[in-house]
Formats: sequence, structure tokens, C-alpha cells
Amino acid sequence: MLPSQSSQGSTDNSNITRPLTLHLDNTVWMLGGYLTFSTHNLNEWIKNSYDWEFQNQKLAFIVTGNNFVIDGQGKGGIDGGGQAWYDYAKGYGNKYGRPMSLALKGAKNAVVRGFNIIQPQFWAHVVIESQNVAYDNCVVNATNYNPDADYERMSWLQNTDGIDTYRSSNVAIRNFVYQGGDDCIAFKPNSTNIAVSNVTCIGGTGIAFGSIGQYPGVVSFASSAFR
Repeated sequence: MLPSQSSQGSTDNSNITRPLTLHLDNTVWMLGGYLTFSTHNLNEWIKNSYDWEFQNQKLAFIVTGNNFVIDGQGKGGIDGGGQAWYDYAKGYGNKYGRPMSLALKGAKNAVVRGFNIIQPQFWAHVVIESQNVAYDNCVVNATNYNPDADYERMSWLQNTDGIDTYRSSNVAIRNFVYQGGDDCIAFKPNSTNIAVSNVTCIGGTGIAFGSIGQYPGVVSFASSAFR
């Protein structure tokens, strides 16, 4: 059963009200509950989240560093409070300002395991300019609970990607489960040596090569391996 509520099975939840940057070196970070991103004021998030030049996007939580493990132990991770963002972006999947839940940026030799992201604001995971990254036994669940949702078109859940890569190499994704309305996994420009195995995609568009050759003068090359 996919996790759908951050309060289930944990009393160690933390309320996050502002963008975060975390630098980890030679560290194992054990997370037994959820980081719940407040949706009290979406405009504050739009204003203050970190700018990312690719497609003029926003990031809510950046992790950098070397030789680290992020371990949600299968019972912890991020609750992005996505419903407020899905309603905000109704009919405009790429509406400006929706921040990404967890970005590994400039990371080397990193592992993310047993980590759940439920109701991501936008893309759940993104790997940016990183090398030697492994995801294992992670879950993403983006579900629209608004009774007025257009379930046929899934338009309110556009851009709830599971894991995306950008200018990164040697990324392994294993035992991954995604439920949502967009790409389960997407390889953005300059993604090389990506290995994907034992992935379950429920809804959405599956595994995609995205935004490659989209912008004049931008070198875009992607390669991958599937097992």
C-alpha cells in the first residue's frame, strides 16, 4: 500500500515553513518521520524558494555534499502538501512557482533509500549536476483529493514527476514505486549512465526523455540503461 498520509506510523514530523539547504559529508541521515512543508502561504514559497535556471523552476529543499546517505527507513520522508499546489495550478501544470520537493545538487557518492515523498508540490526528486547517486526502495505518491478534479485529463497533476535527472551521471534507480499524473522517471539534458531496475509506475506517462533539444544553443545528450 502506498503511503498517503504523513501522520501514519510516525510521531516525529516536523513542519517546514521556509526553503532548506542541507550539506552532508560522510554522514548517514536517518529520518523516522516526515518533513511536512507548510502551505499556509503559497506566495511566500513562490517568492523565497531557490531559483533554478532550468526552465525557470523553483527548489524547496536542496541537499549537497559528498559520501552521504539519506535514509527514511521506509517510514519517513517529505509531505509536500501538494493538494494546495495542485489547486493553485489547476489547468496550468507548469505554472510558475511550484517548488520541487528534494533536490540533490552538486552531490557525489550519495544514496537515498527508504524515502517516501507524498503529495509533492512539483517534481518530487531531482538530481542536478551530481555523480554516483543511488535511489533504493523509494516511493512517490501524488494523488489529487479534490472532488472537482478532472480525473480523465489528470491536468491538475501535471509535473508531479517522480525522479528527474539533469547534467548528472552514474545514477541508479532501484525498487522505485510511483503513483501520480506525470513522468515516473524523466531524463533531462546531459543525463548519462542511468540504470533503472524494478520500477513500478502507476498512472502518469511512464519513463521519459524530456526537454532534450528544446532550447537553441543548449547541448543536450542523454543515455540510459534499463534492466
